[in-house]
Amino acid sequence: MNAQTVRDGLVRLREDGPTAVVGLLDPEVEMLGPQPGPWDCHGRDAVVRFLYEFQPGGTGLEVTESTDVGDKVLLGTRRRYPEGETRDGYSVVSFRAGLVVRMRGYPTRDEALQAMSQPWADVGAAQCTSASPGFEGSGPSTR
Repeated sequence: MNAQTVRDGLVRLREDGPTAVVGLLDPEVEMLGPQPGPWDCHGRDAVVRFLYEFQPGGTGLEVTESTDVGDKVLLGTRRRYPEGETRDGYSVVSFRAGLVVRMRGYPTRDEALQAMSQPWADVGAAQCTSASPGFEGSGPSTR
C-alpha cells in the first residue's frame, strides 16, 4: 500500500516536479542522510525546496525495490549516469496517517534493513539553509 504510494510519488515528482508531491508529505517530514549533516531537511517546505534544487545532472533514476514493512517502505533505487556508471542506493520511507514523515537514505540494502528494525534516533540539529526559486514556502528554510 505505502510502497505503491512511494512509486507513484516518484513518477509524479519526475513528471510534474516537487509541488506534485506536497500532499504526500507530513508538515513535519524529515529527509535525512545516513548520518546527520547539512543536507538533512526538516519540514515540508525544506524538503520541497531541496527537491527543487536537486538536479540529477542528466542521470536516470529507476526504482529497483519498493517493499512494505509495516508503516515503512524499503526503497531501492539505481541512478544511471550519462557515462554509463550506475549507483544503487536505499532509503527507508516512514508513514503516519497516510503521509510521509521520514525519508532516510542508506548506502546499502543491509544498512537500510537494519535501520528498519531500529526506533527513530535523534538526528541532531543539522539545518539546510537554501531557498529555491519557484517555491514560496512558509517558515524558515531548513535542510
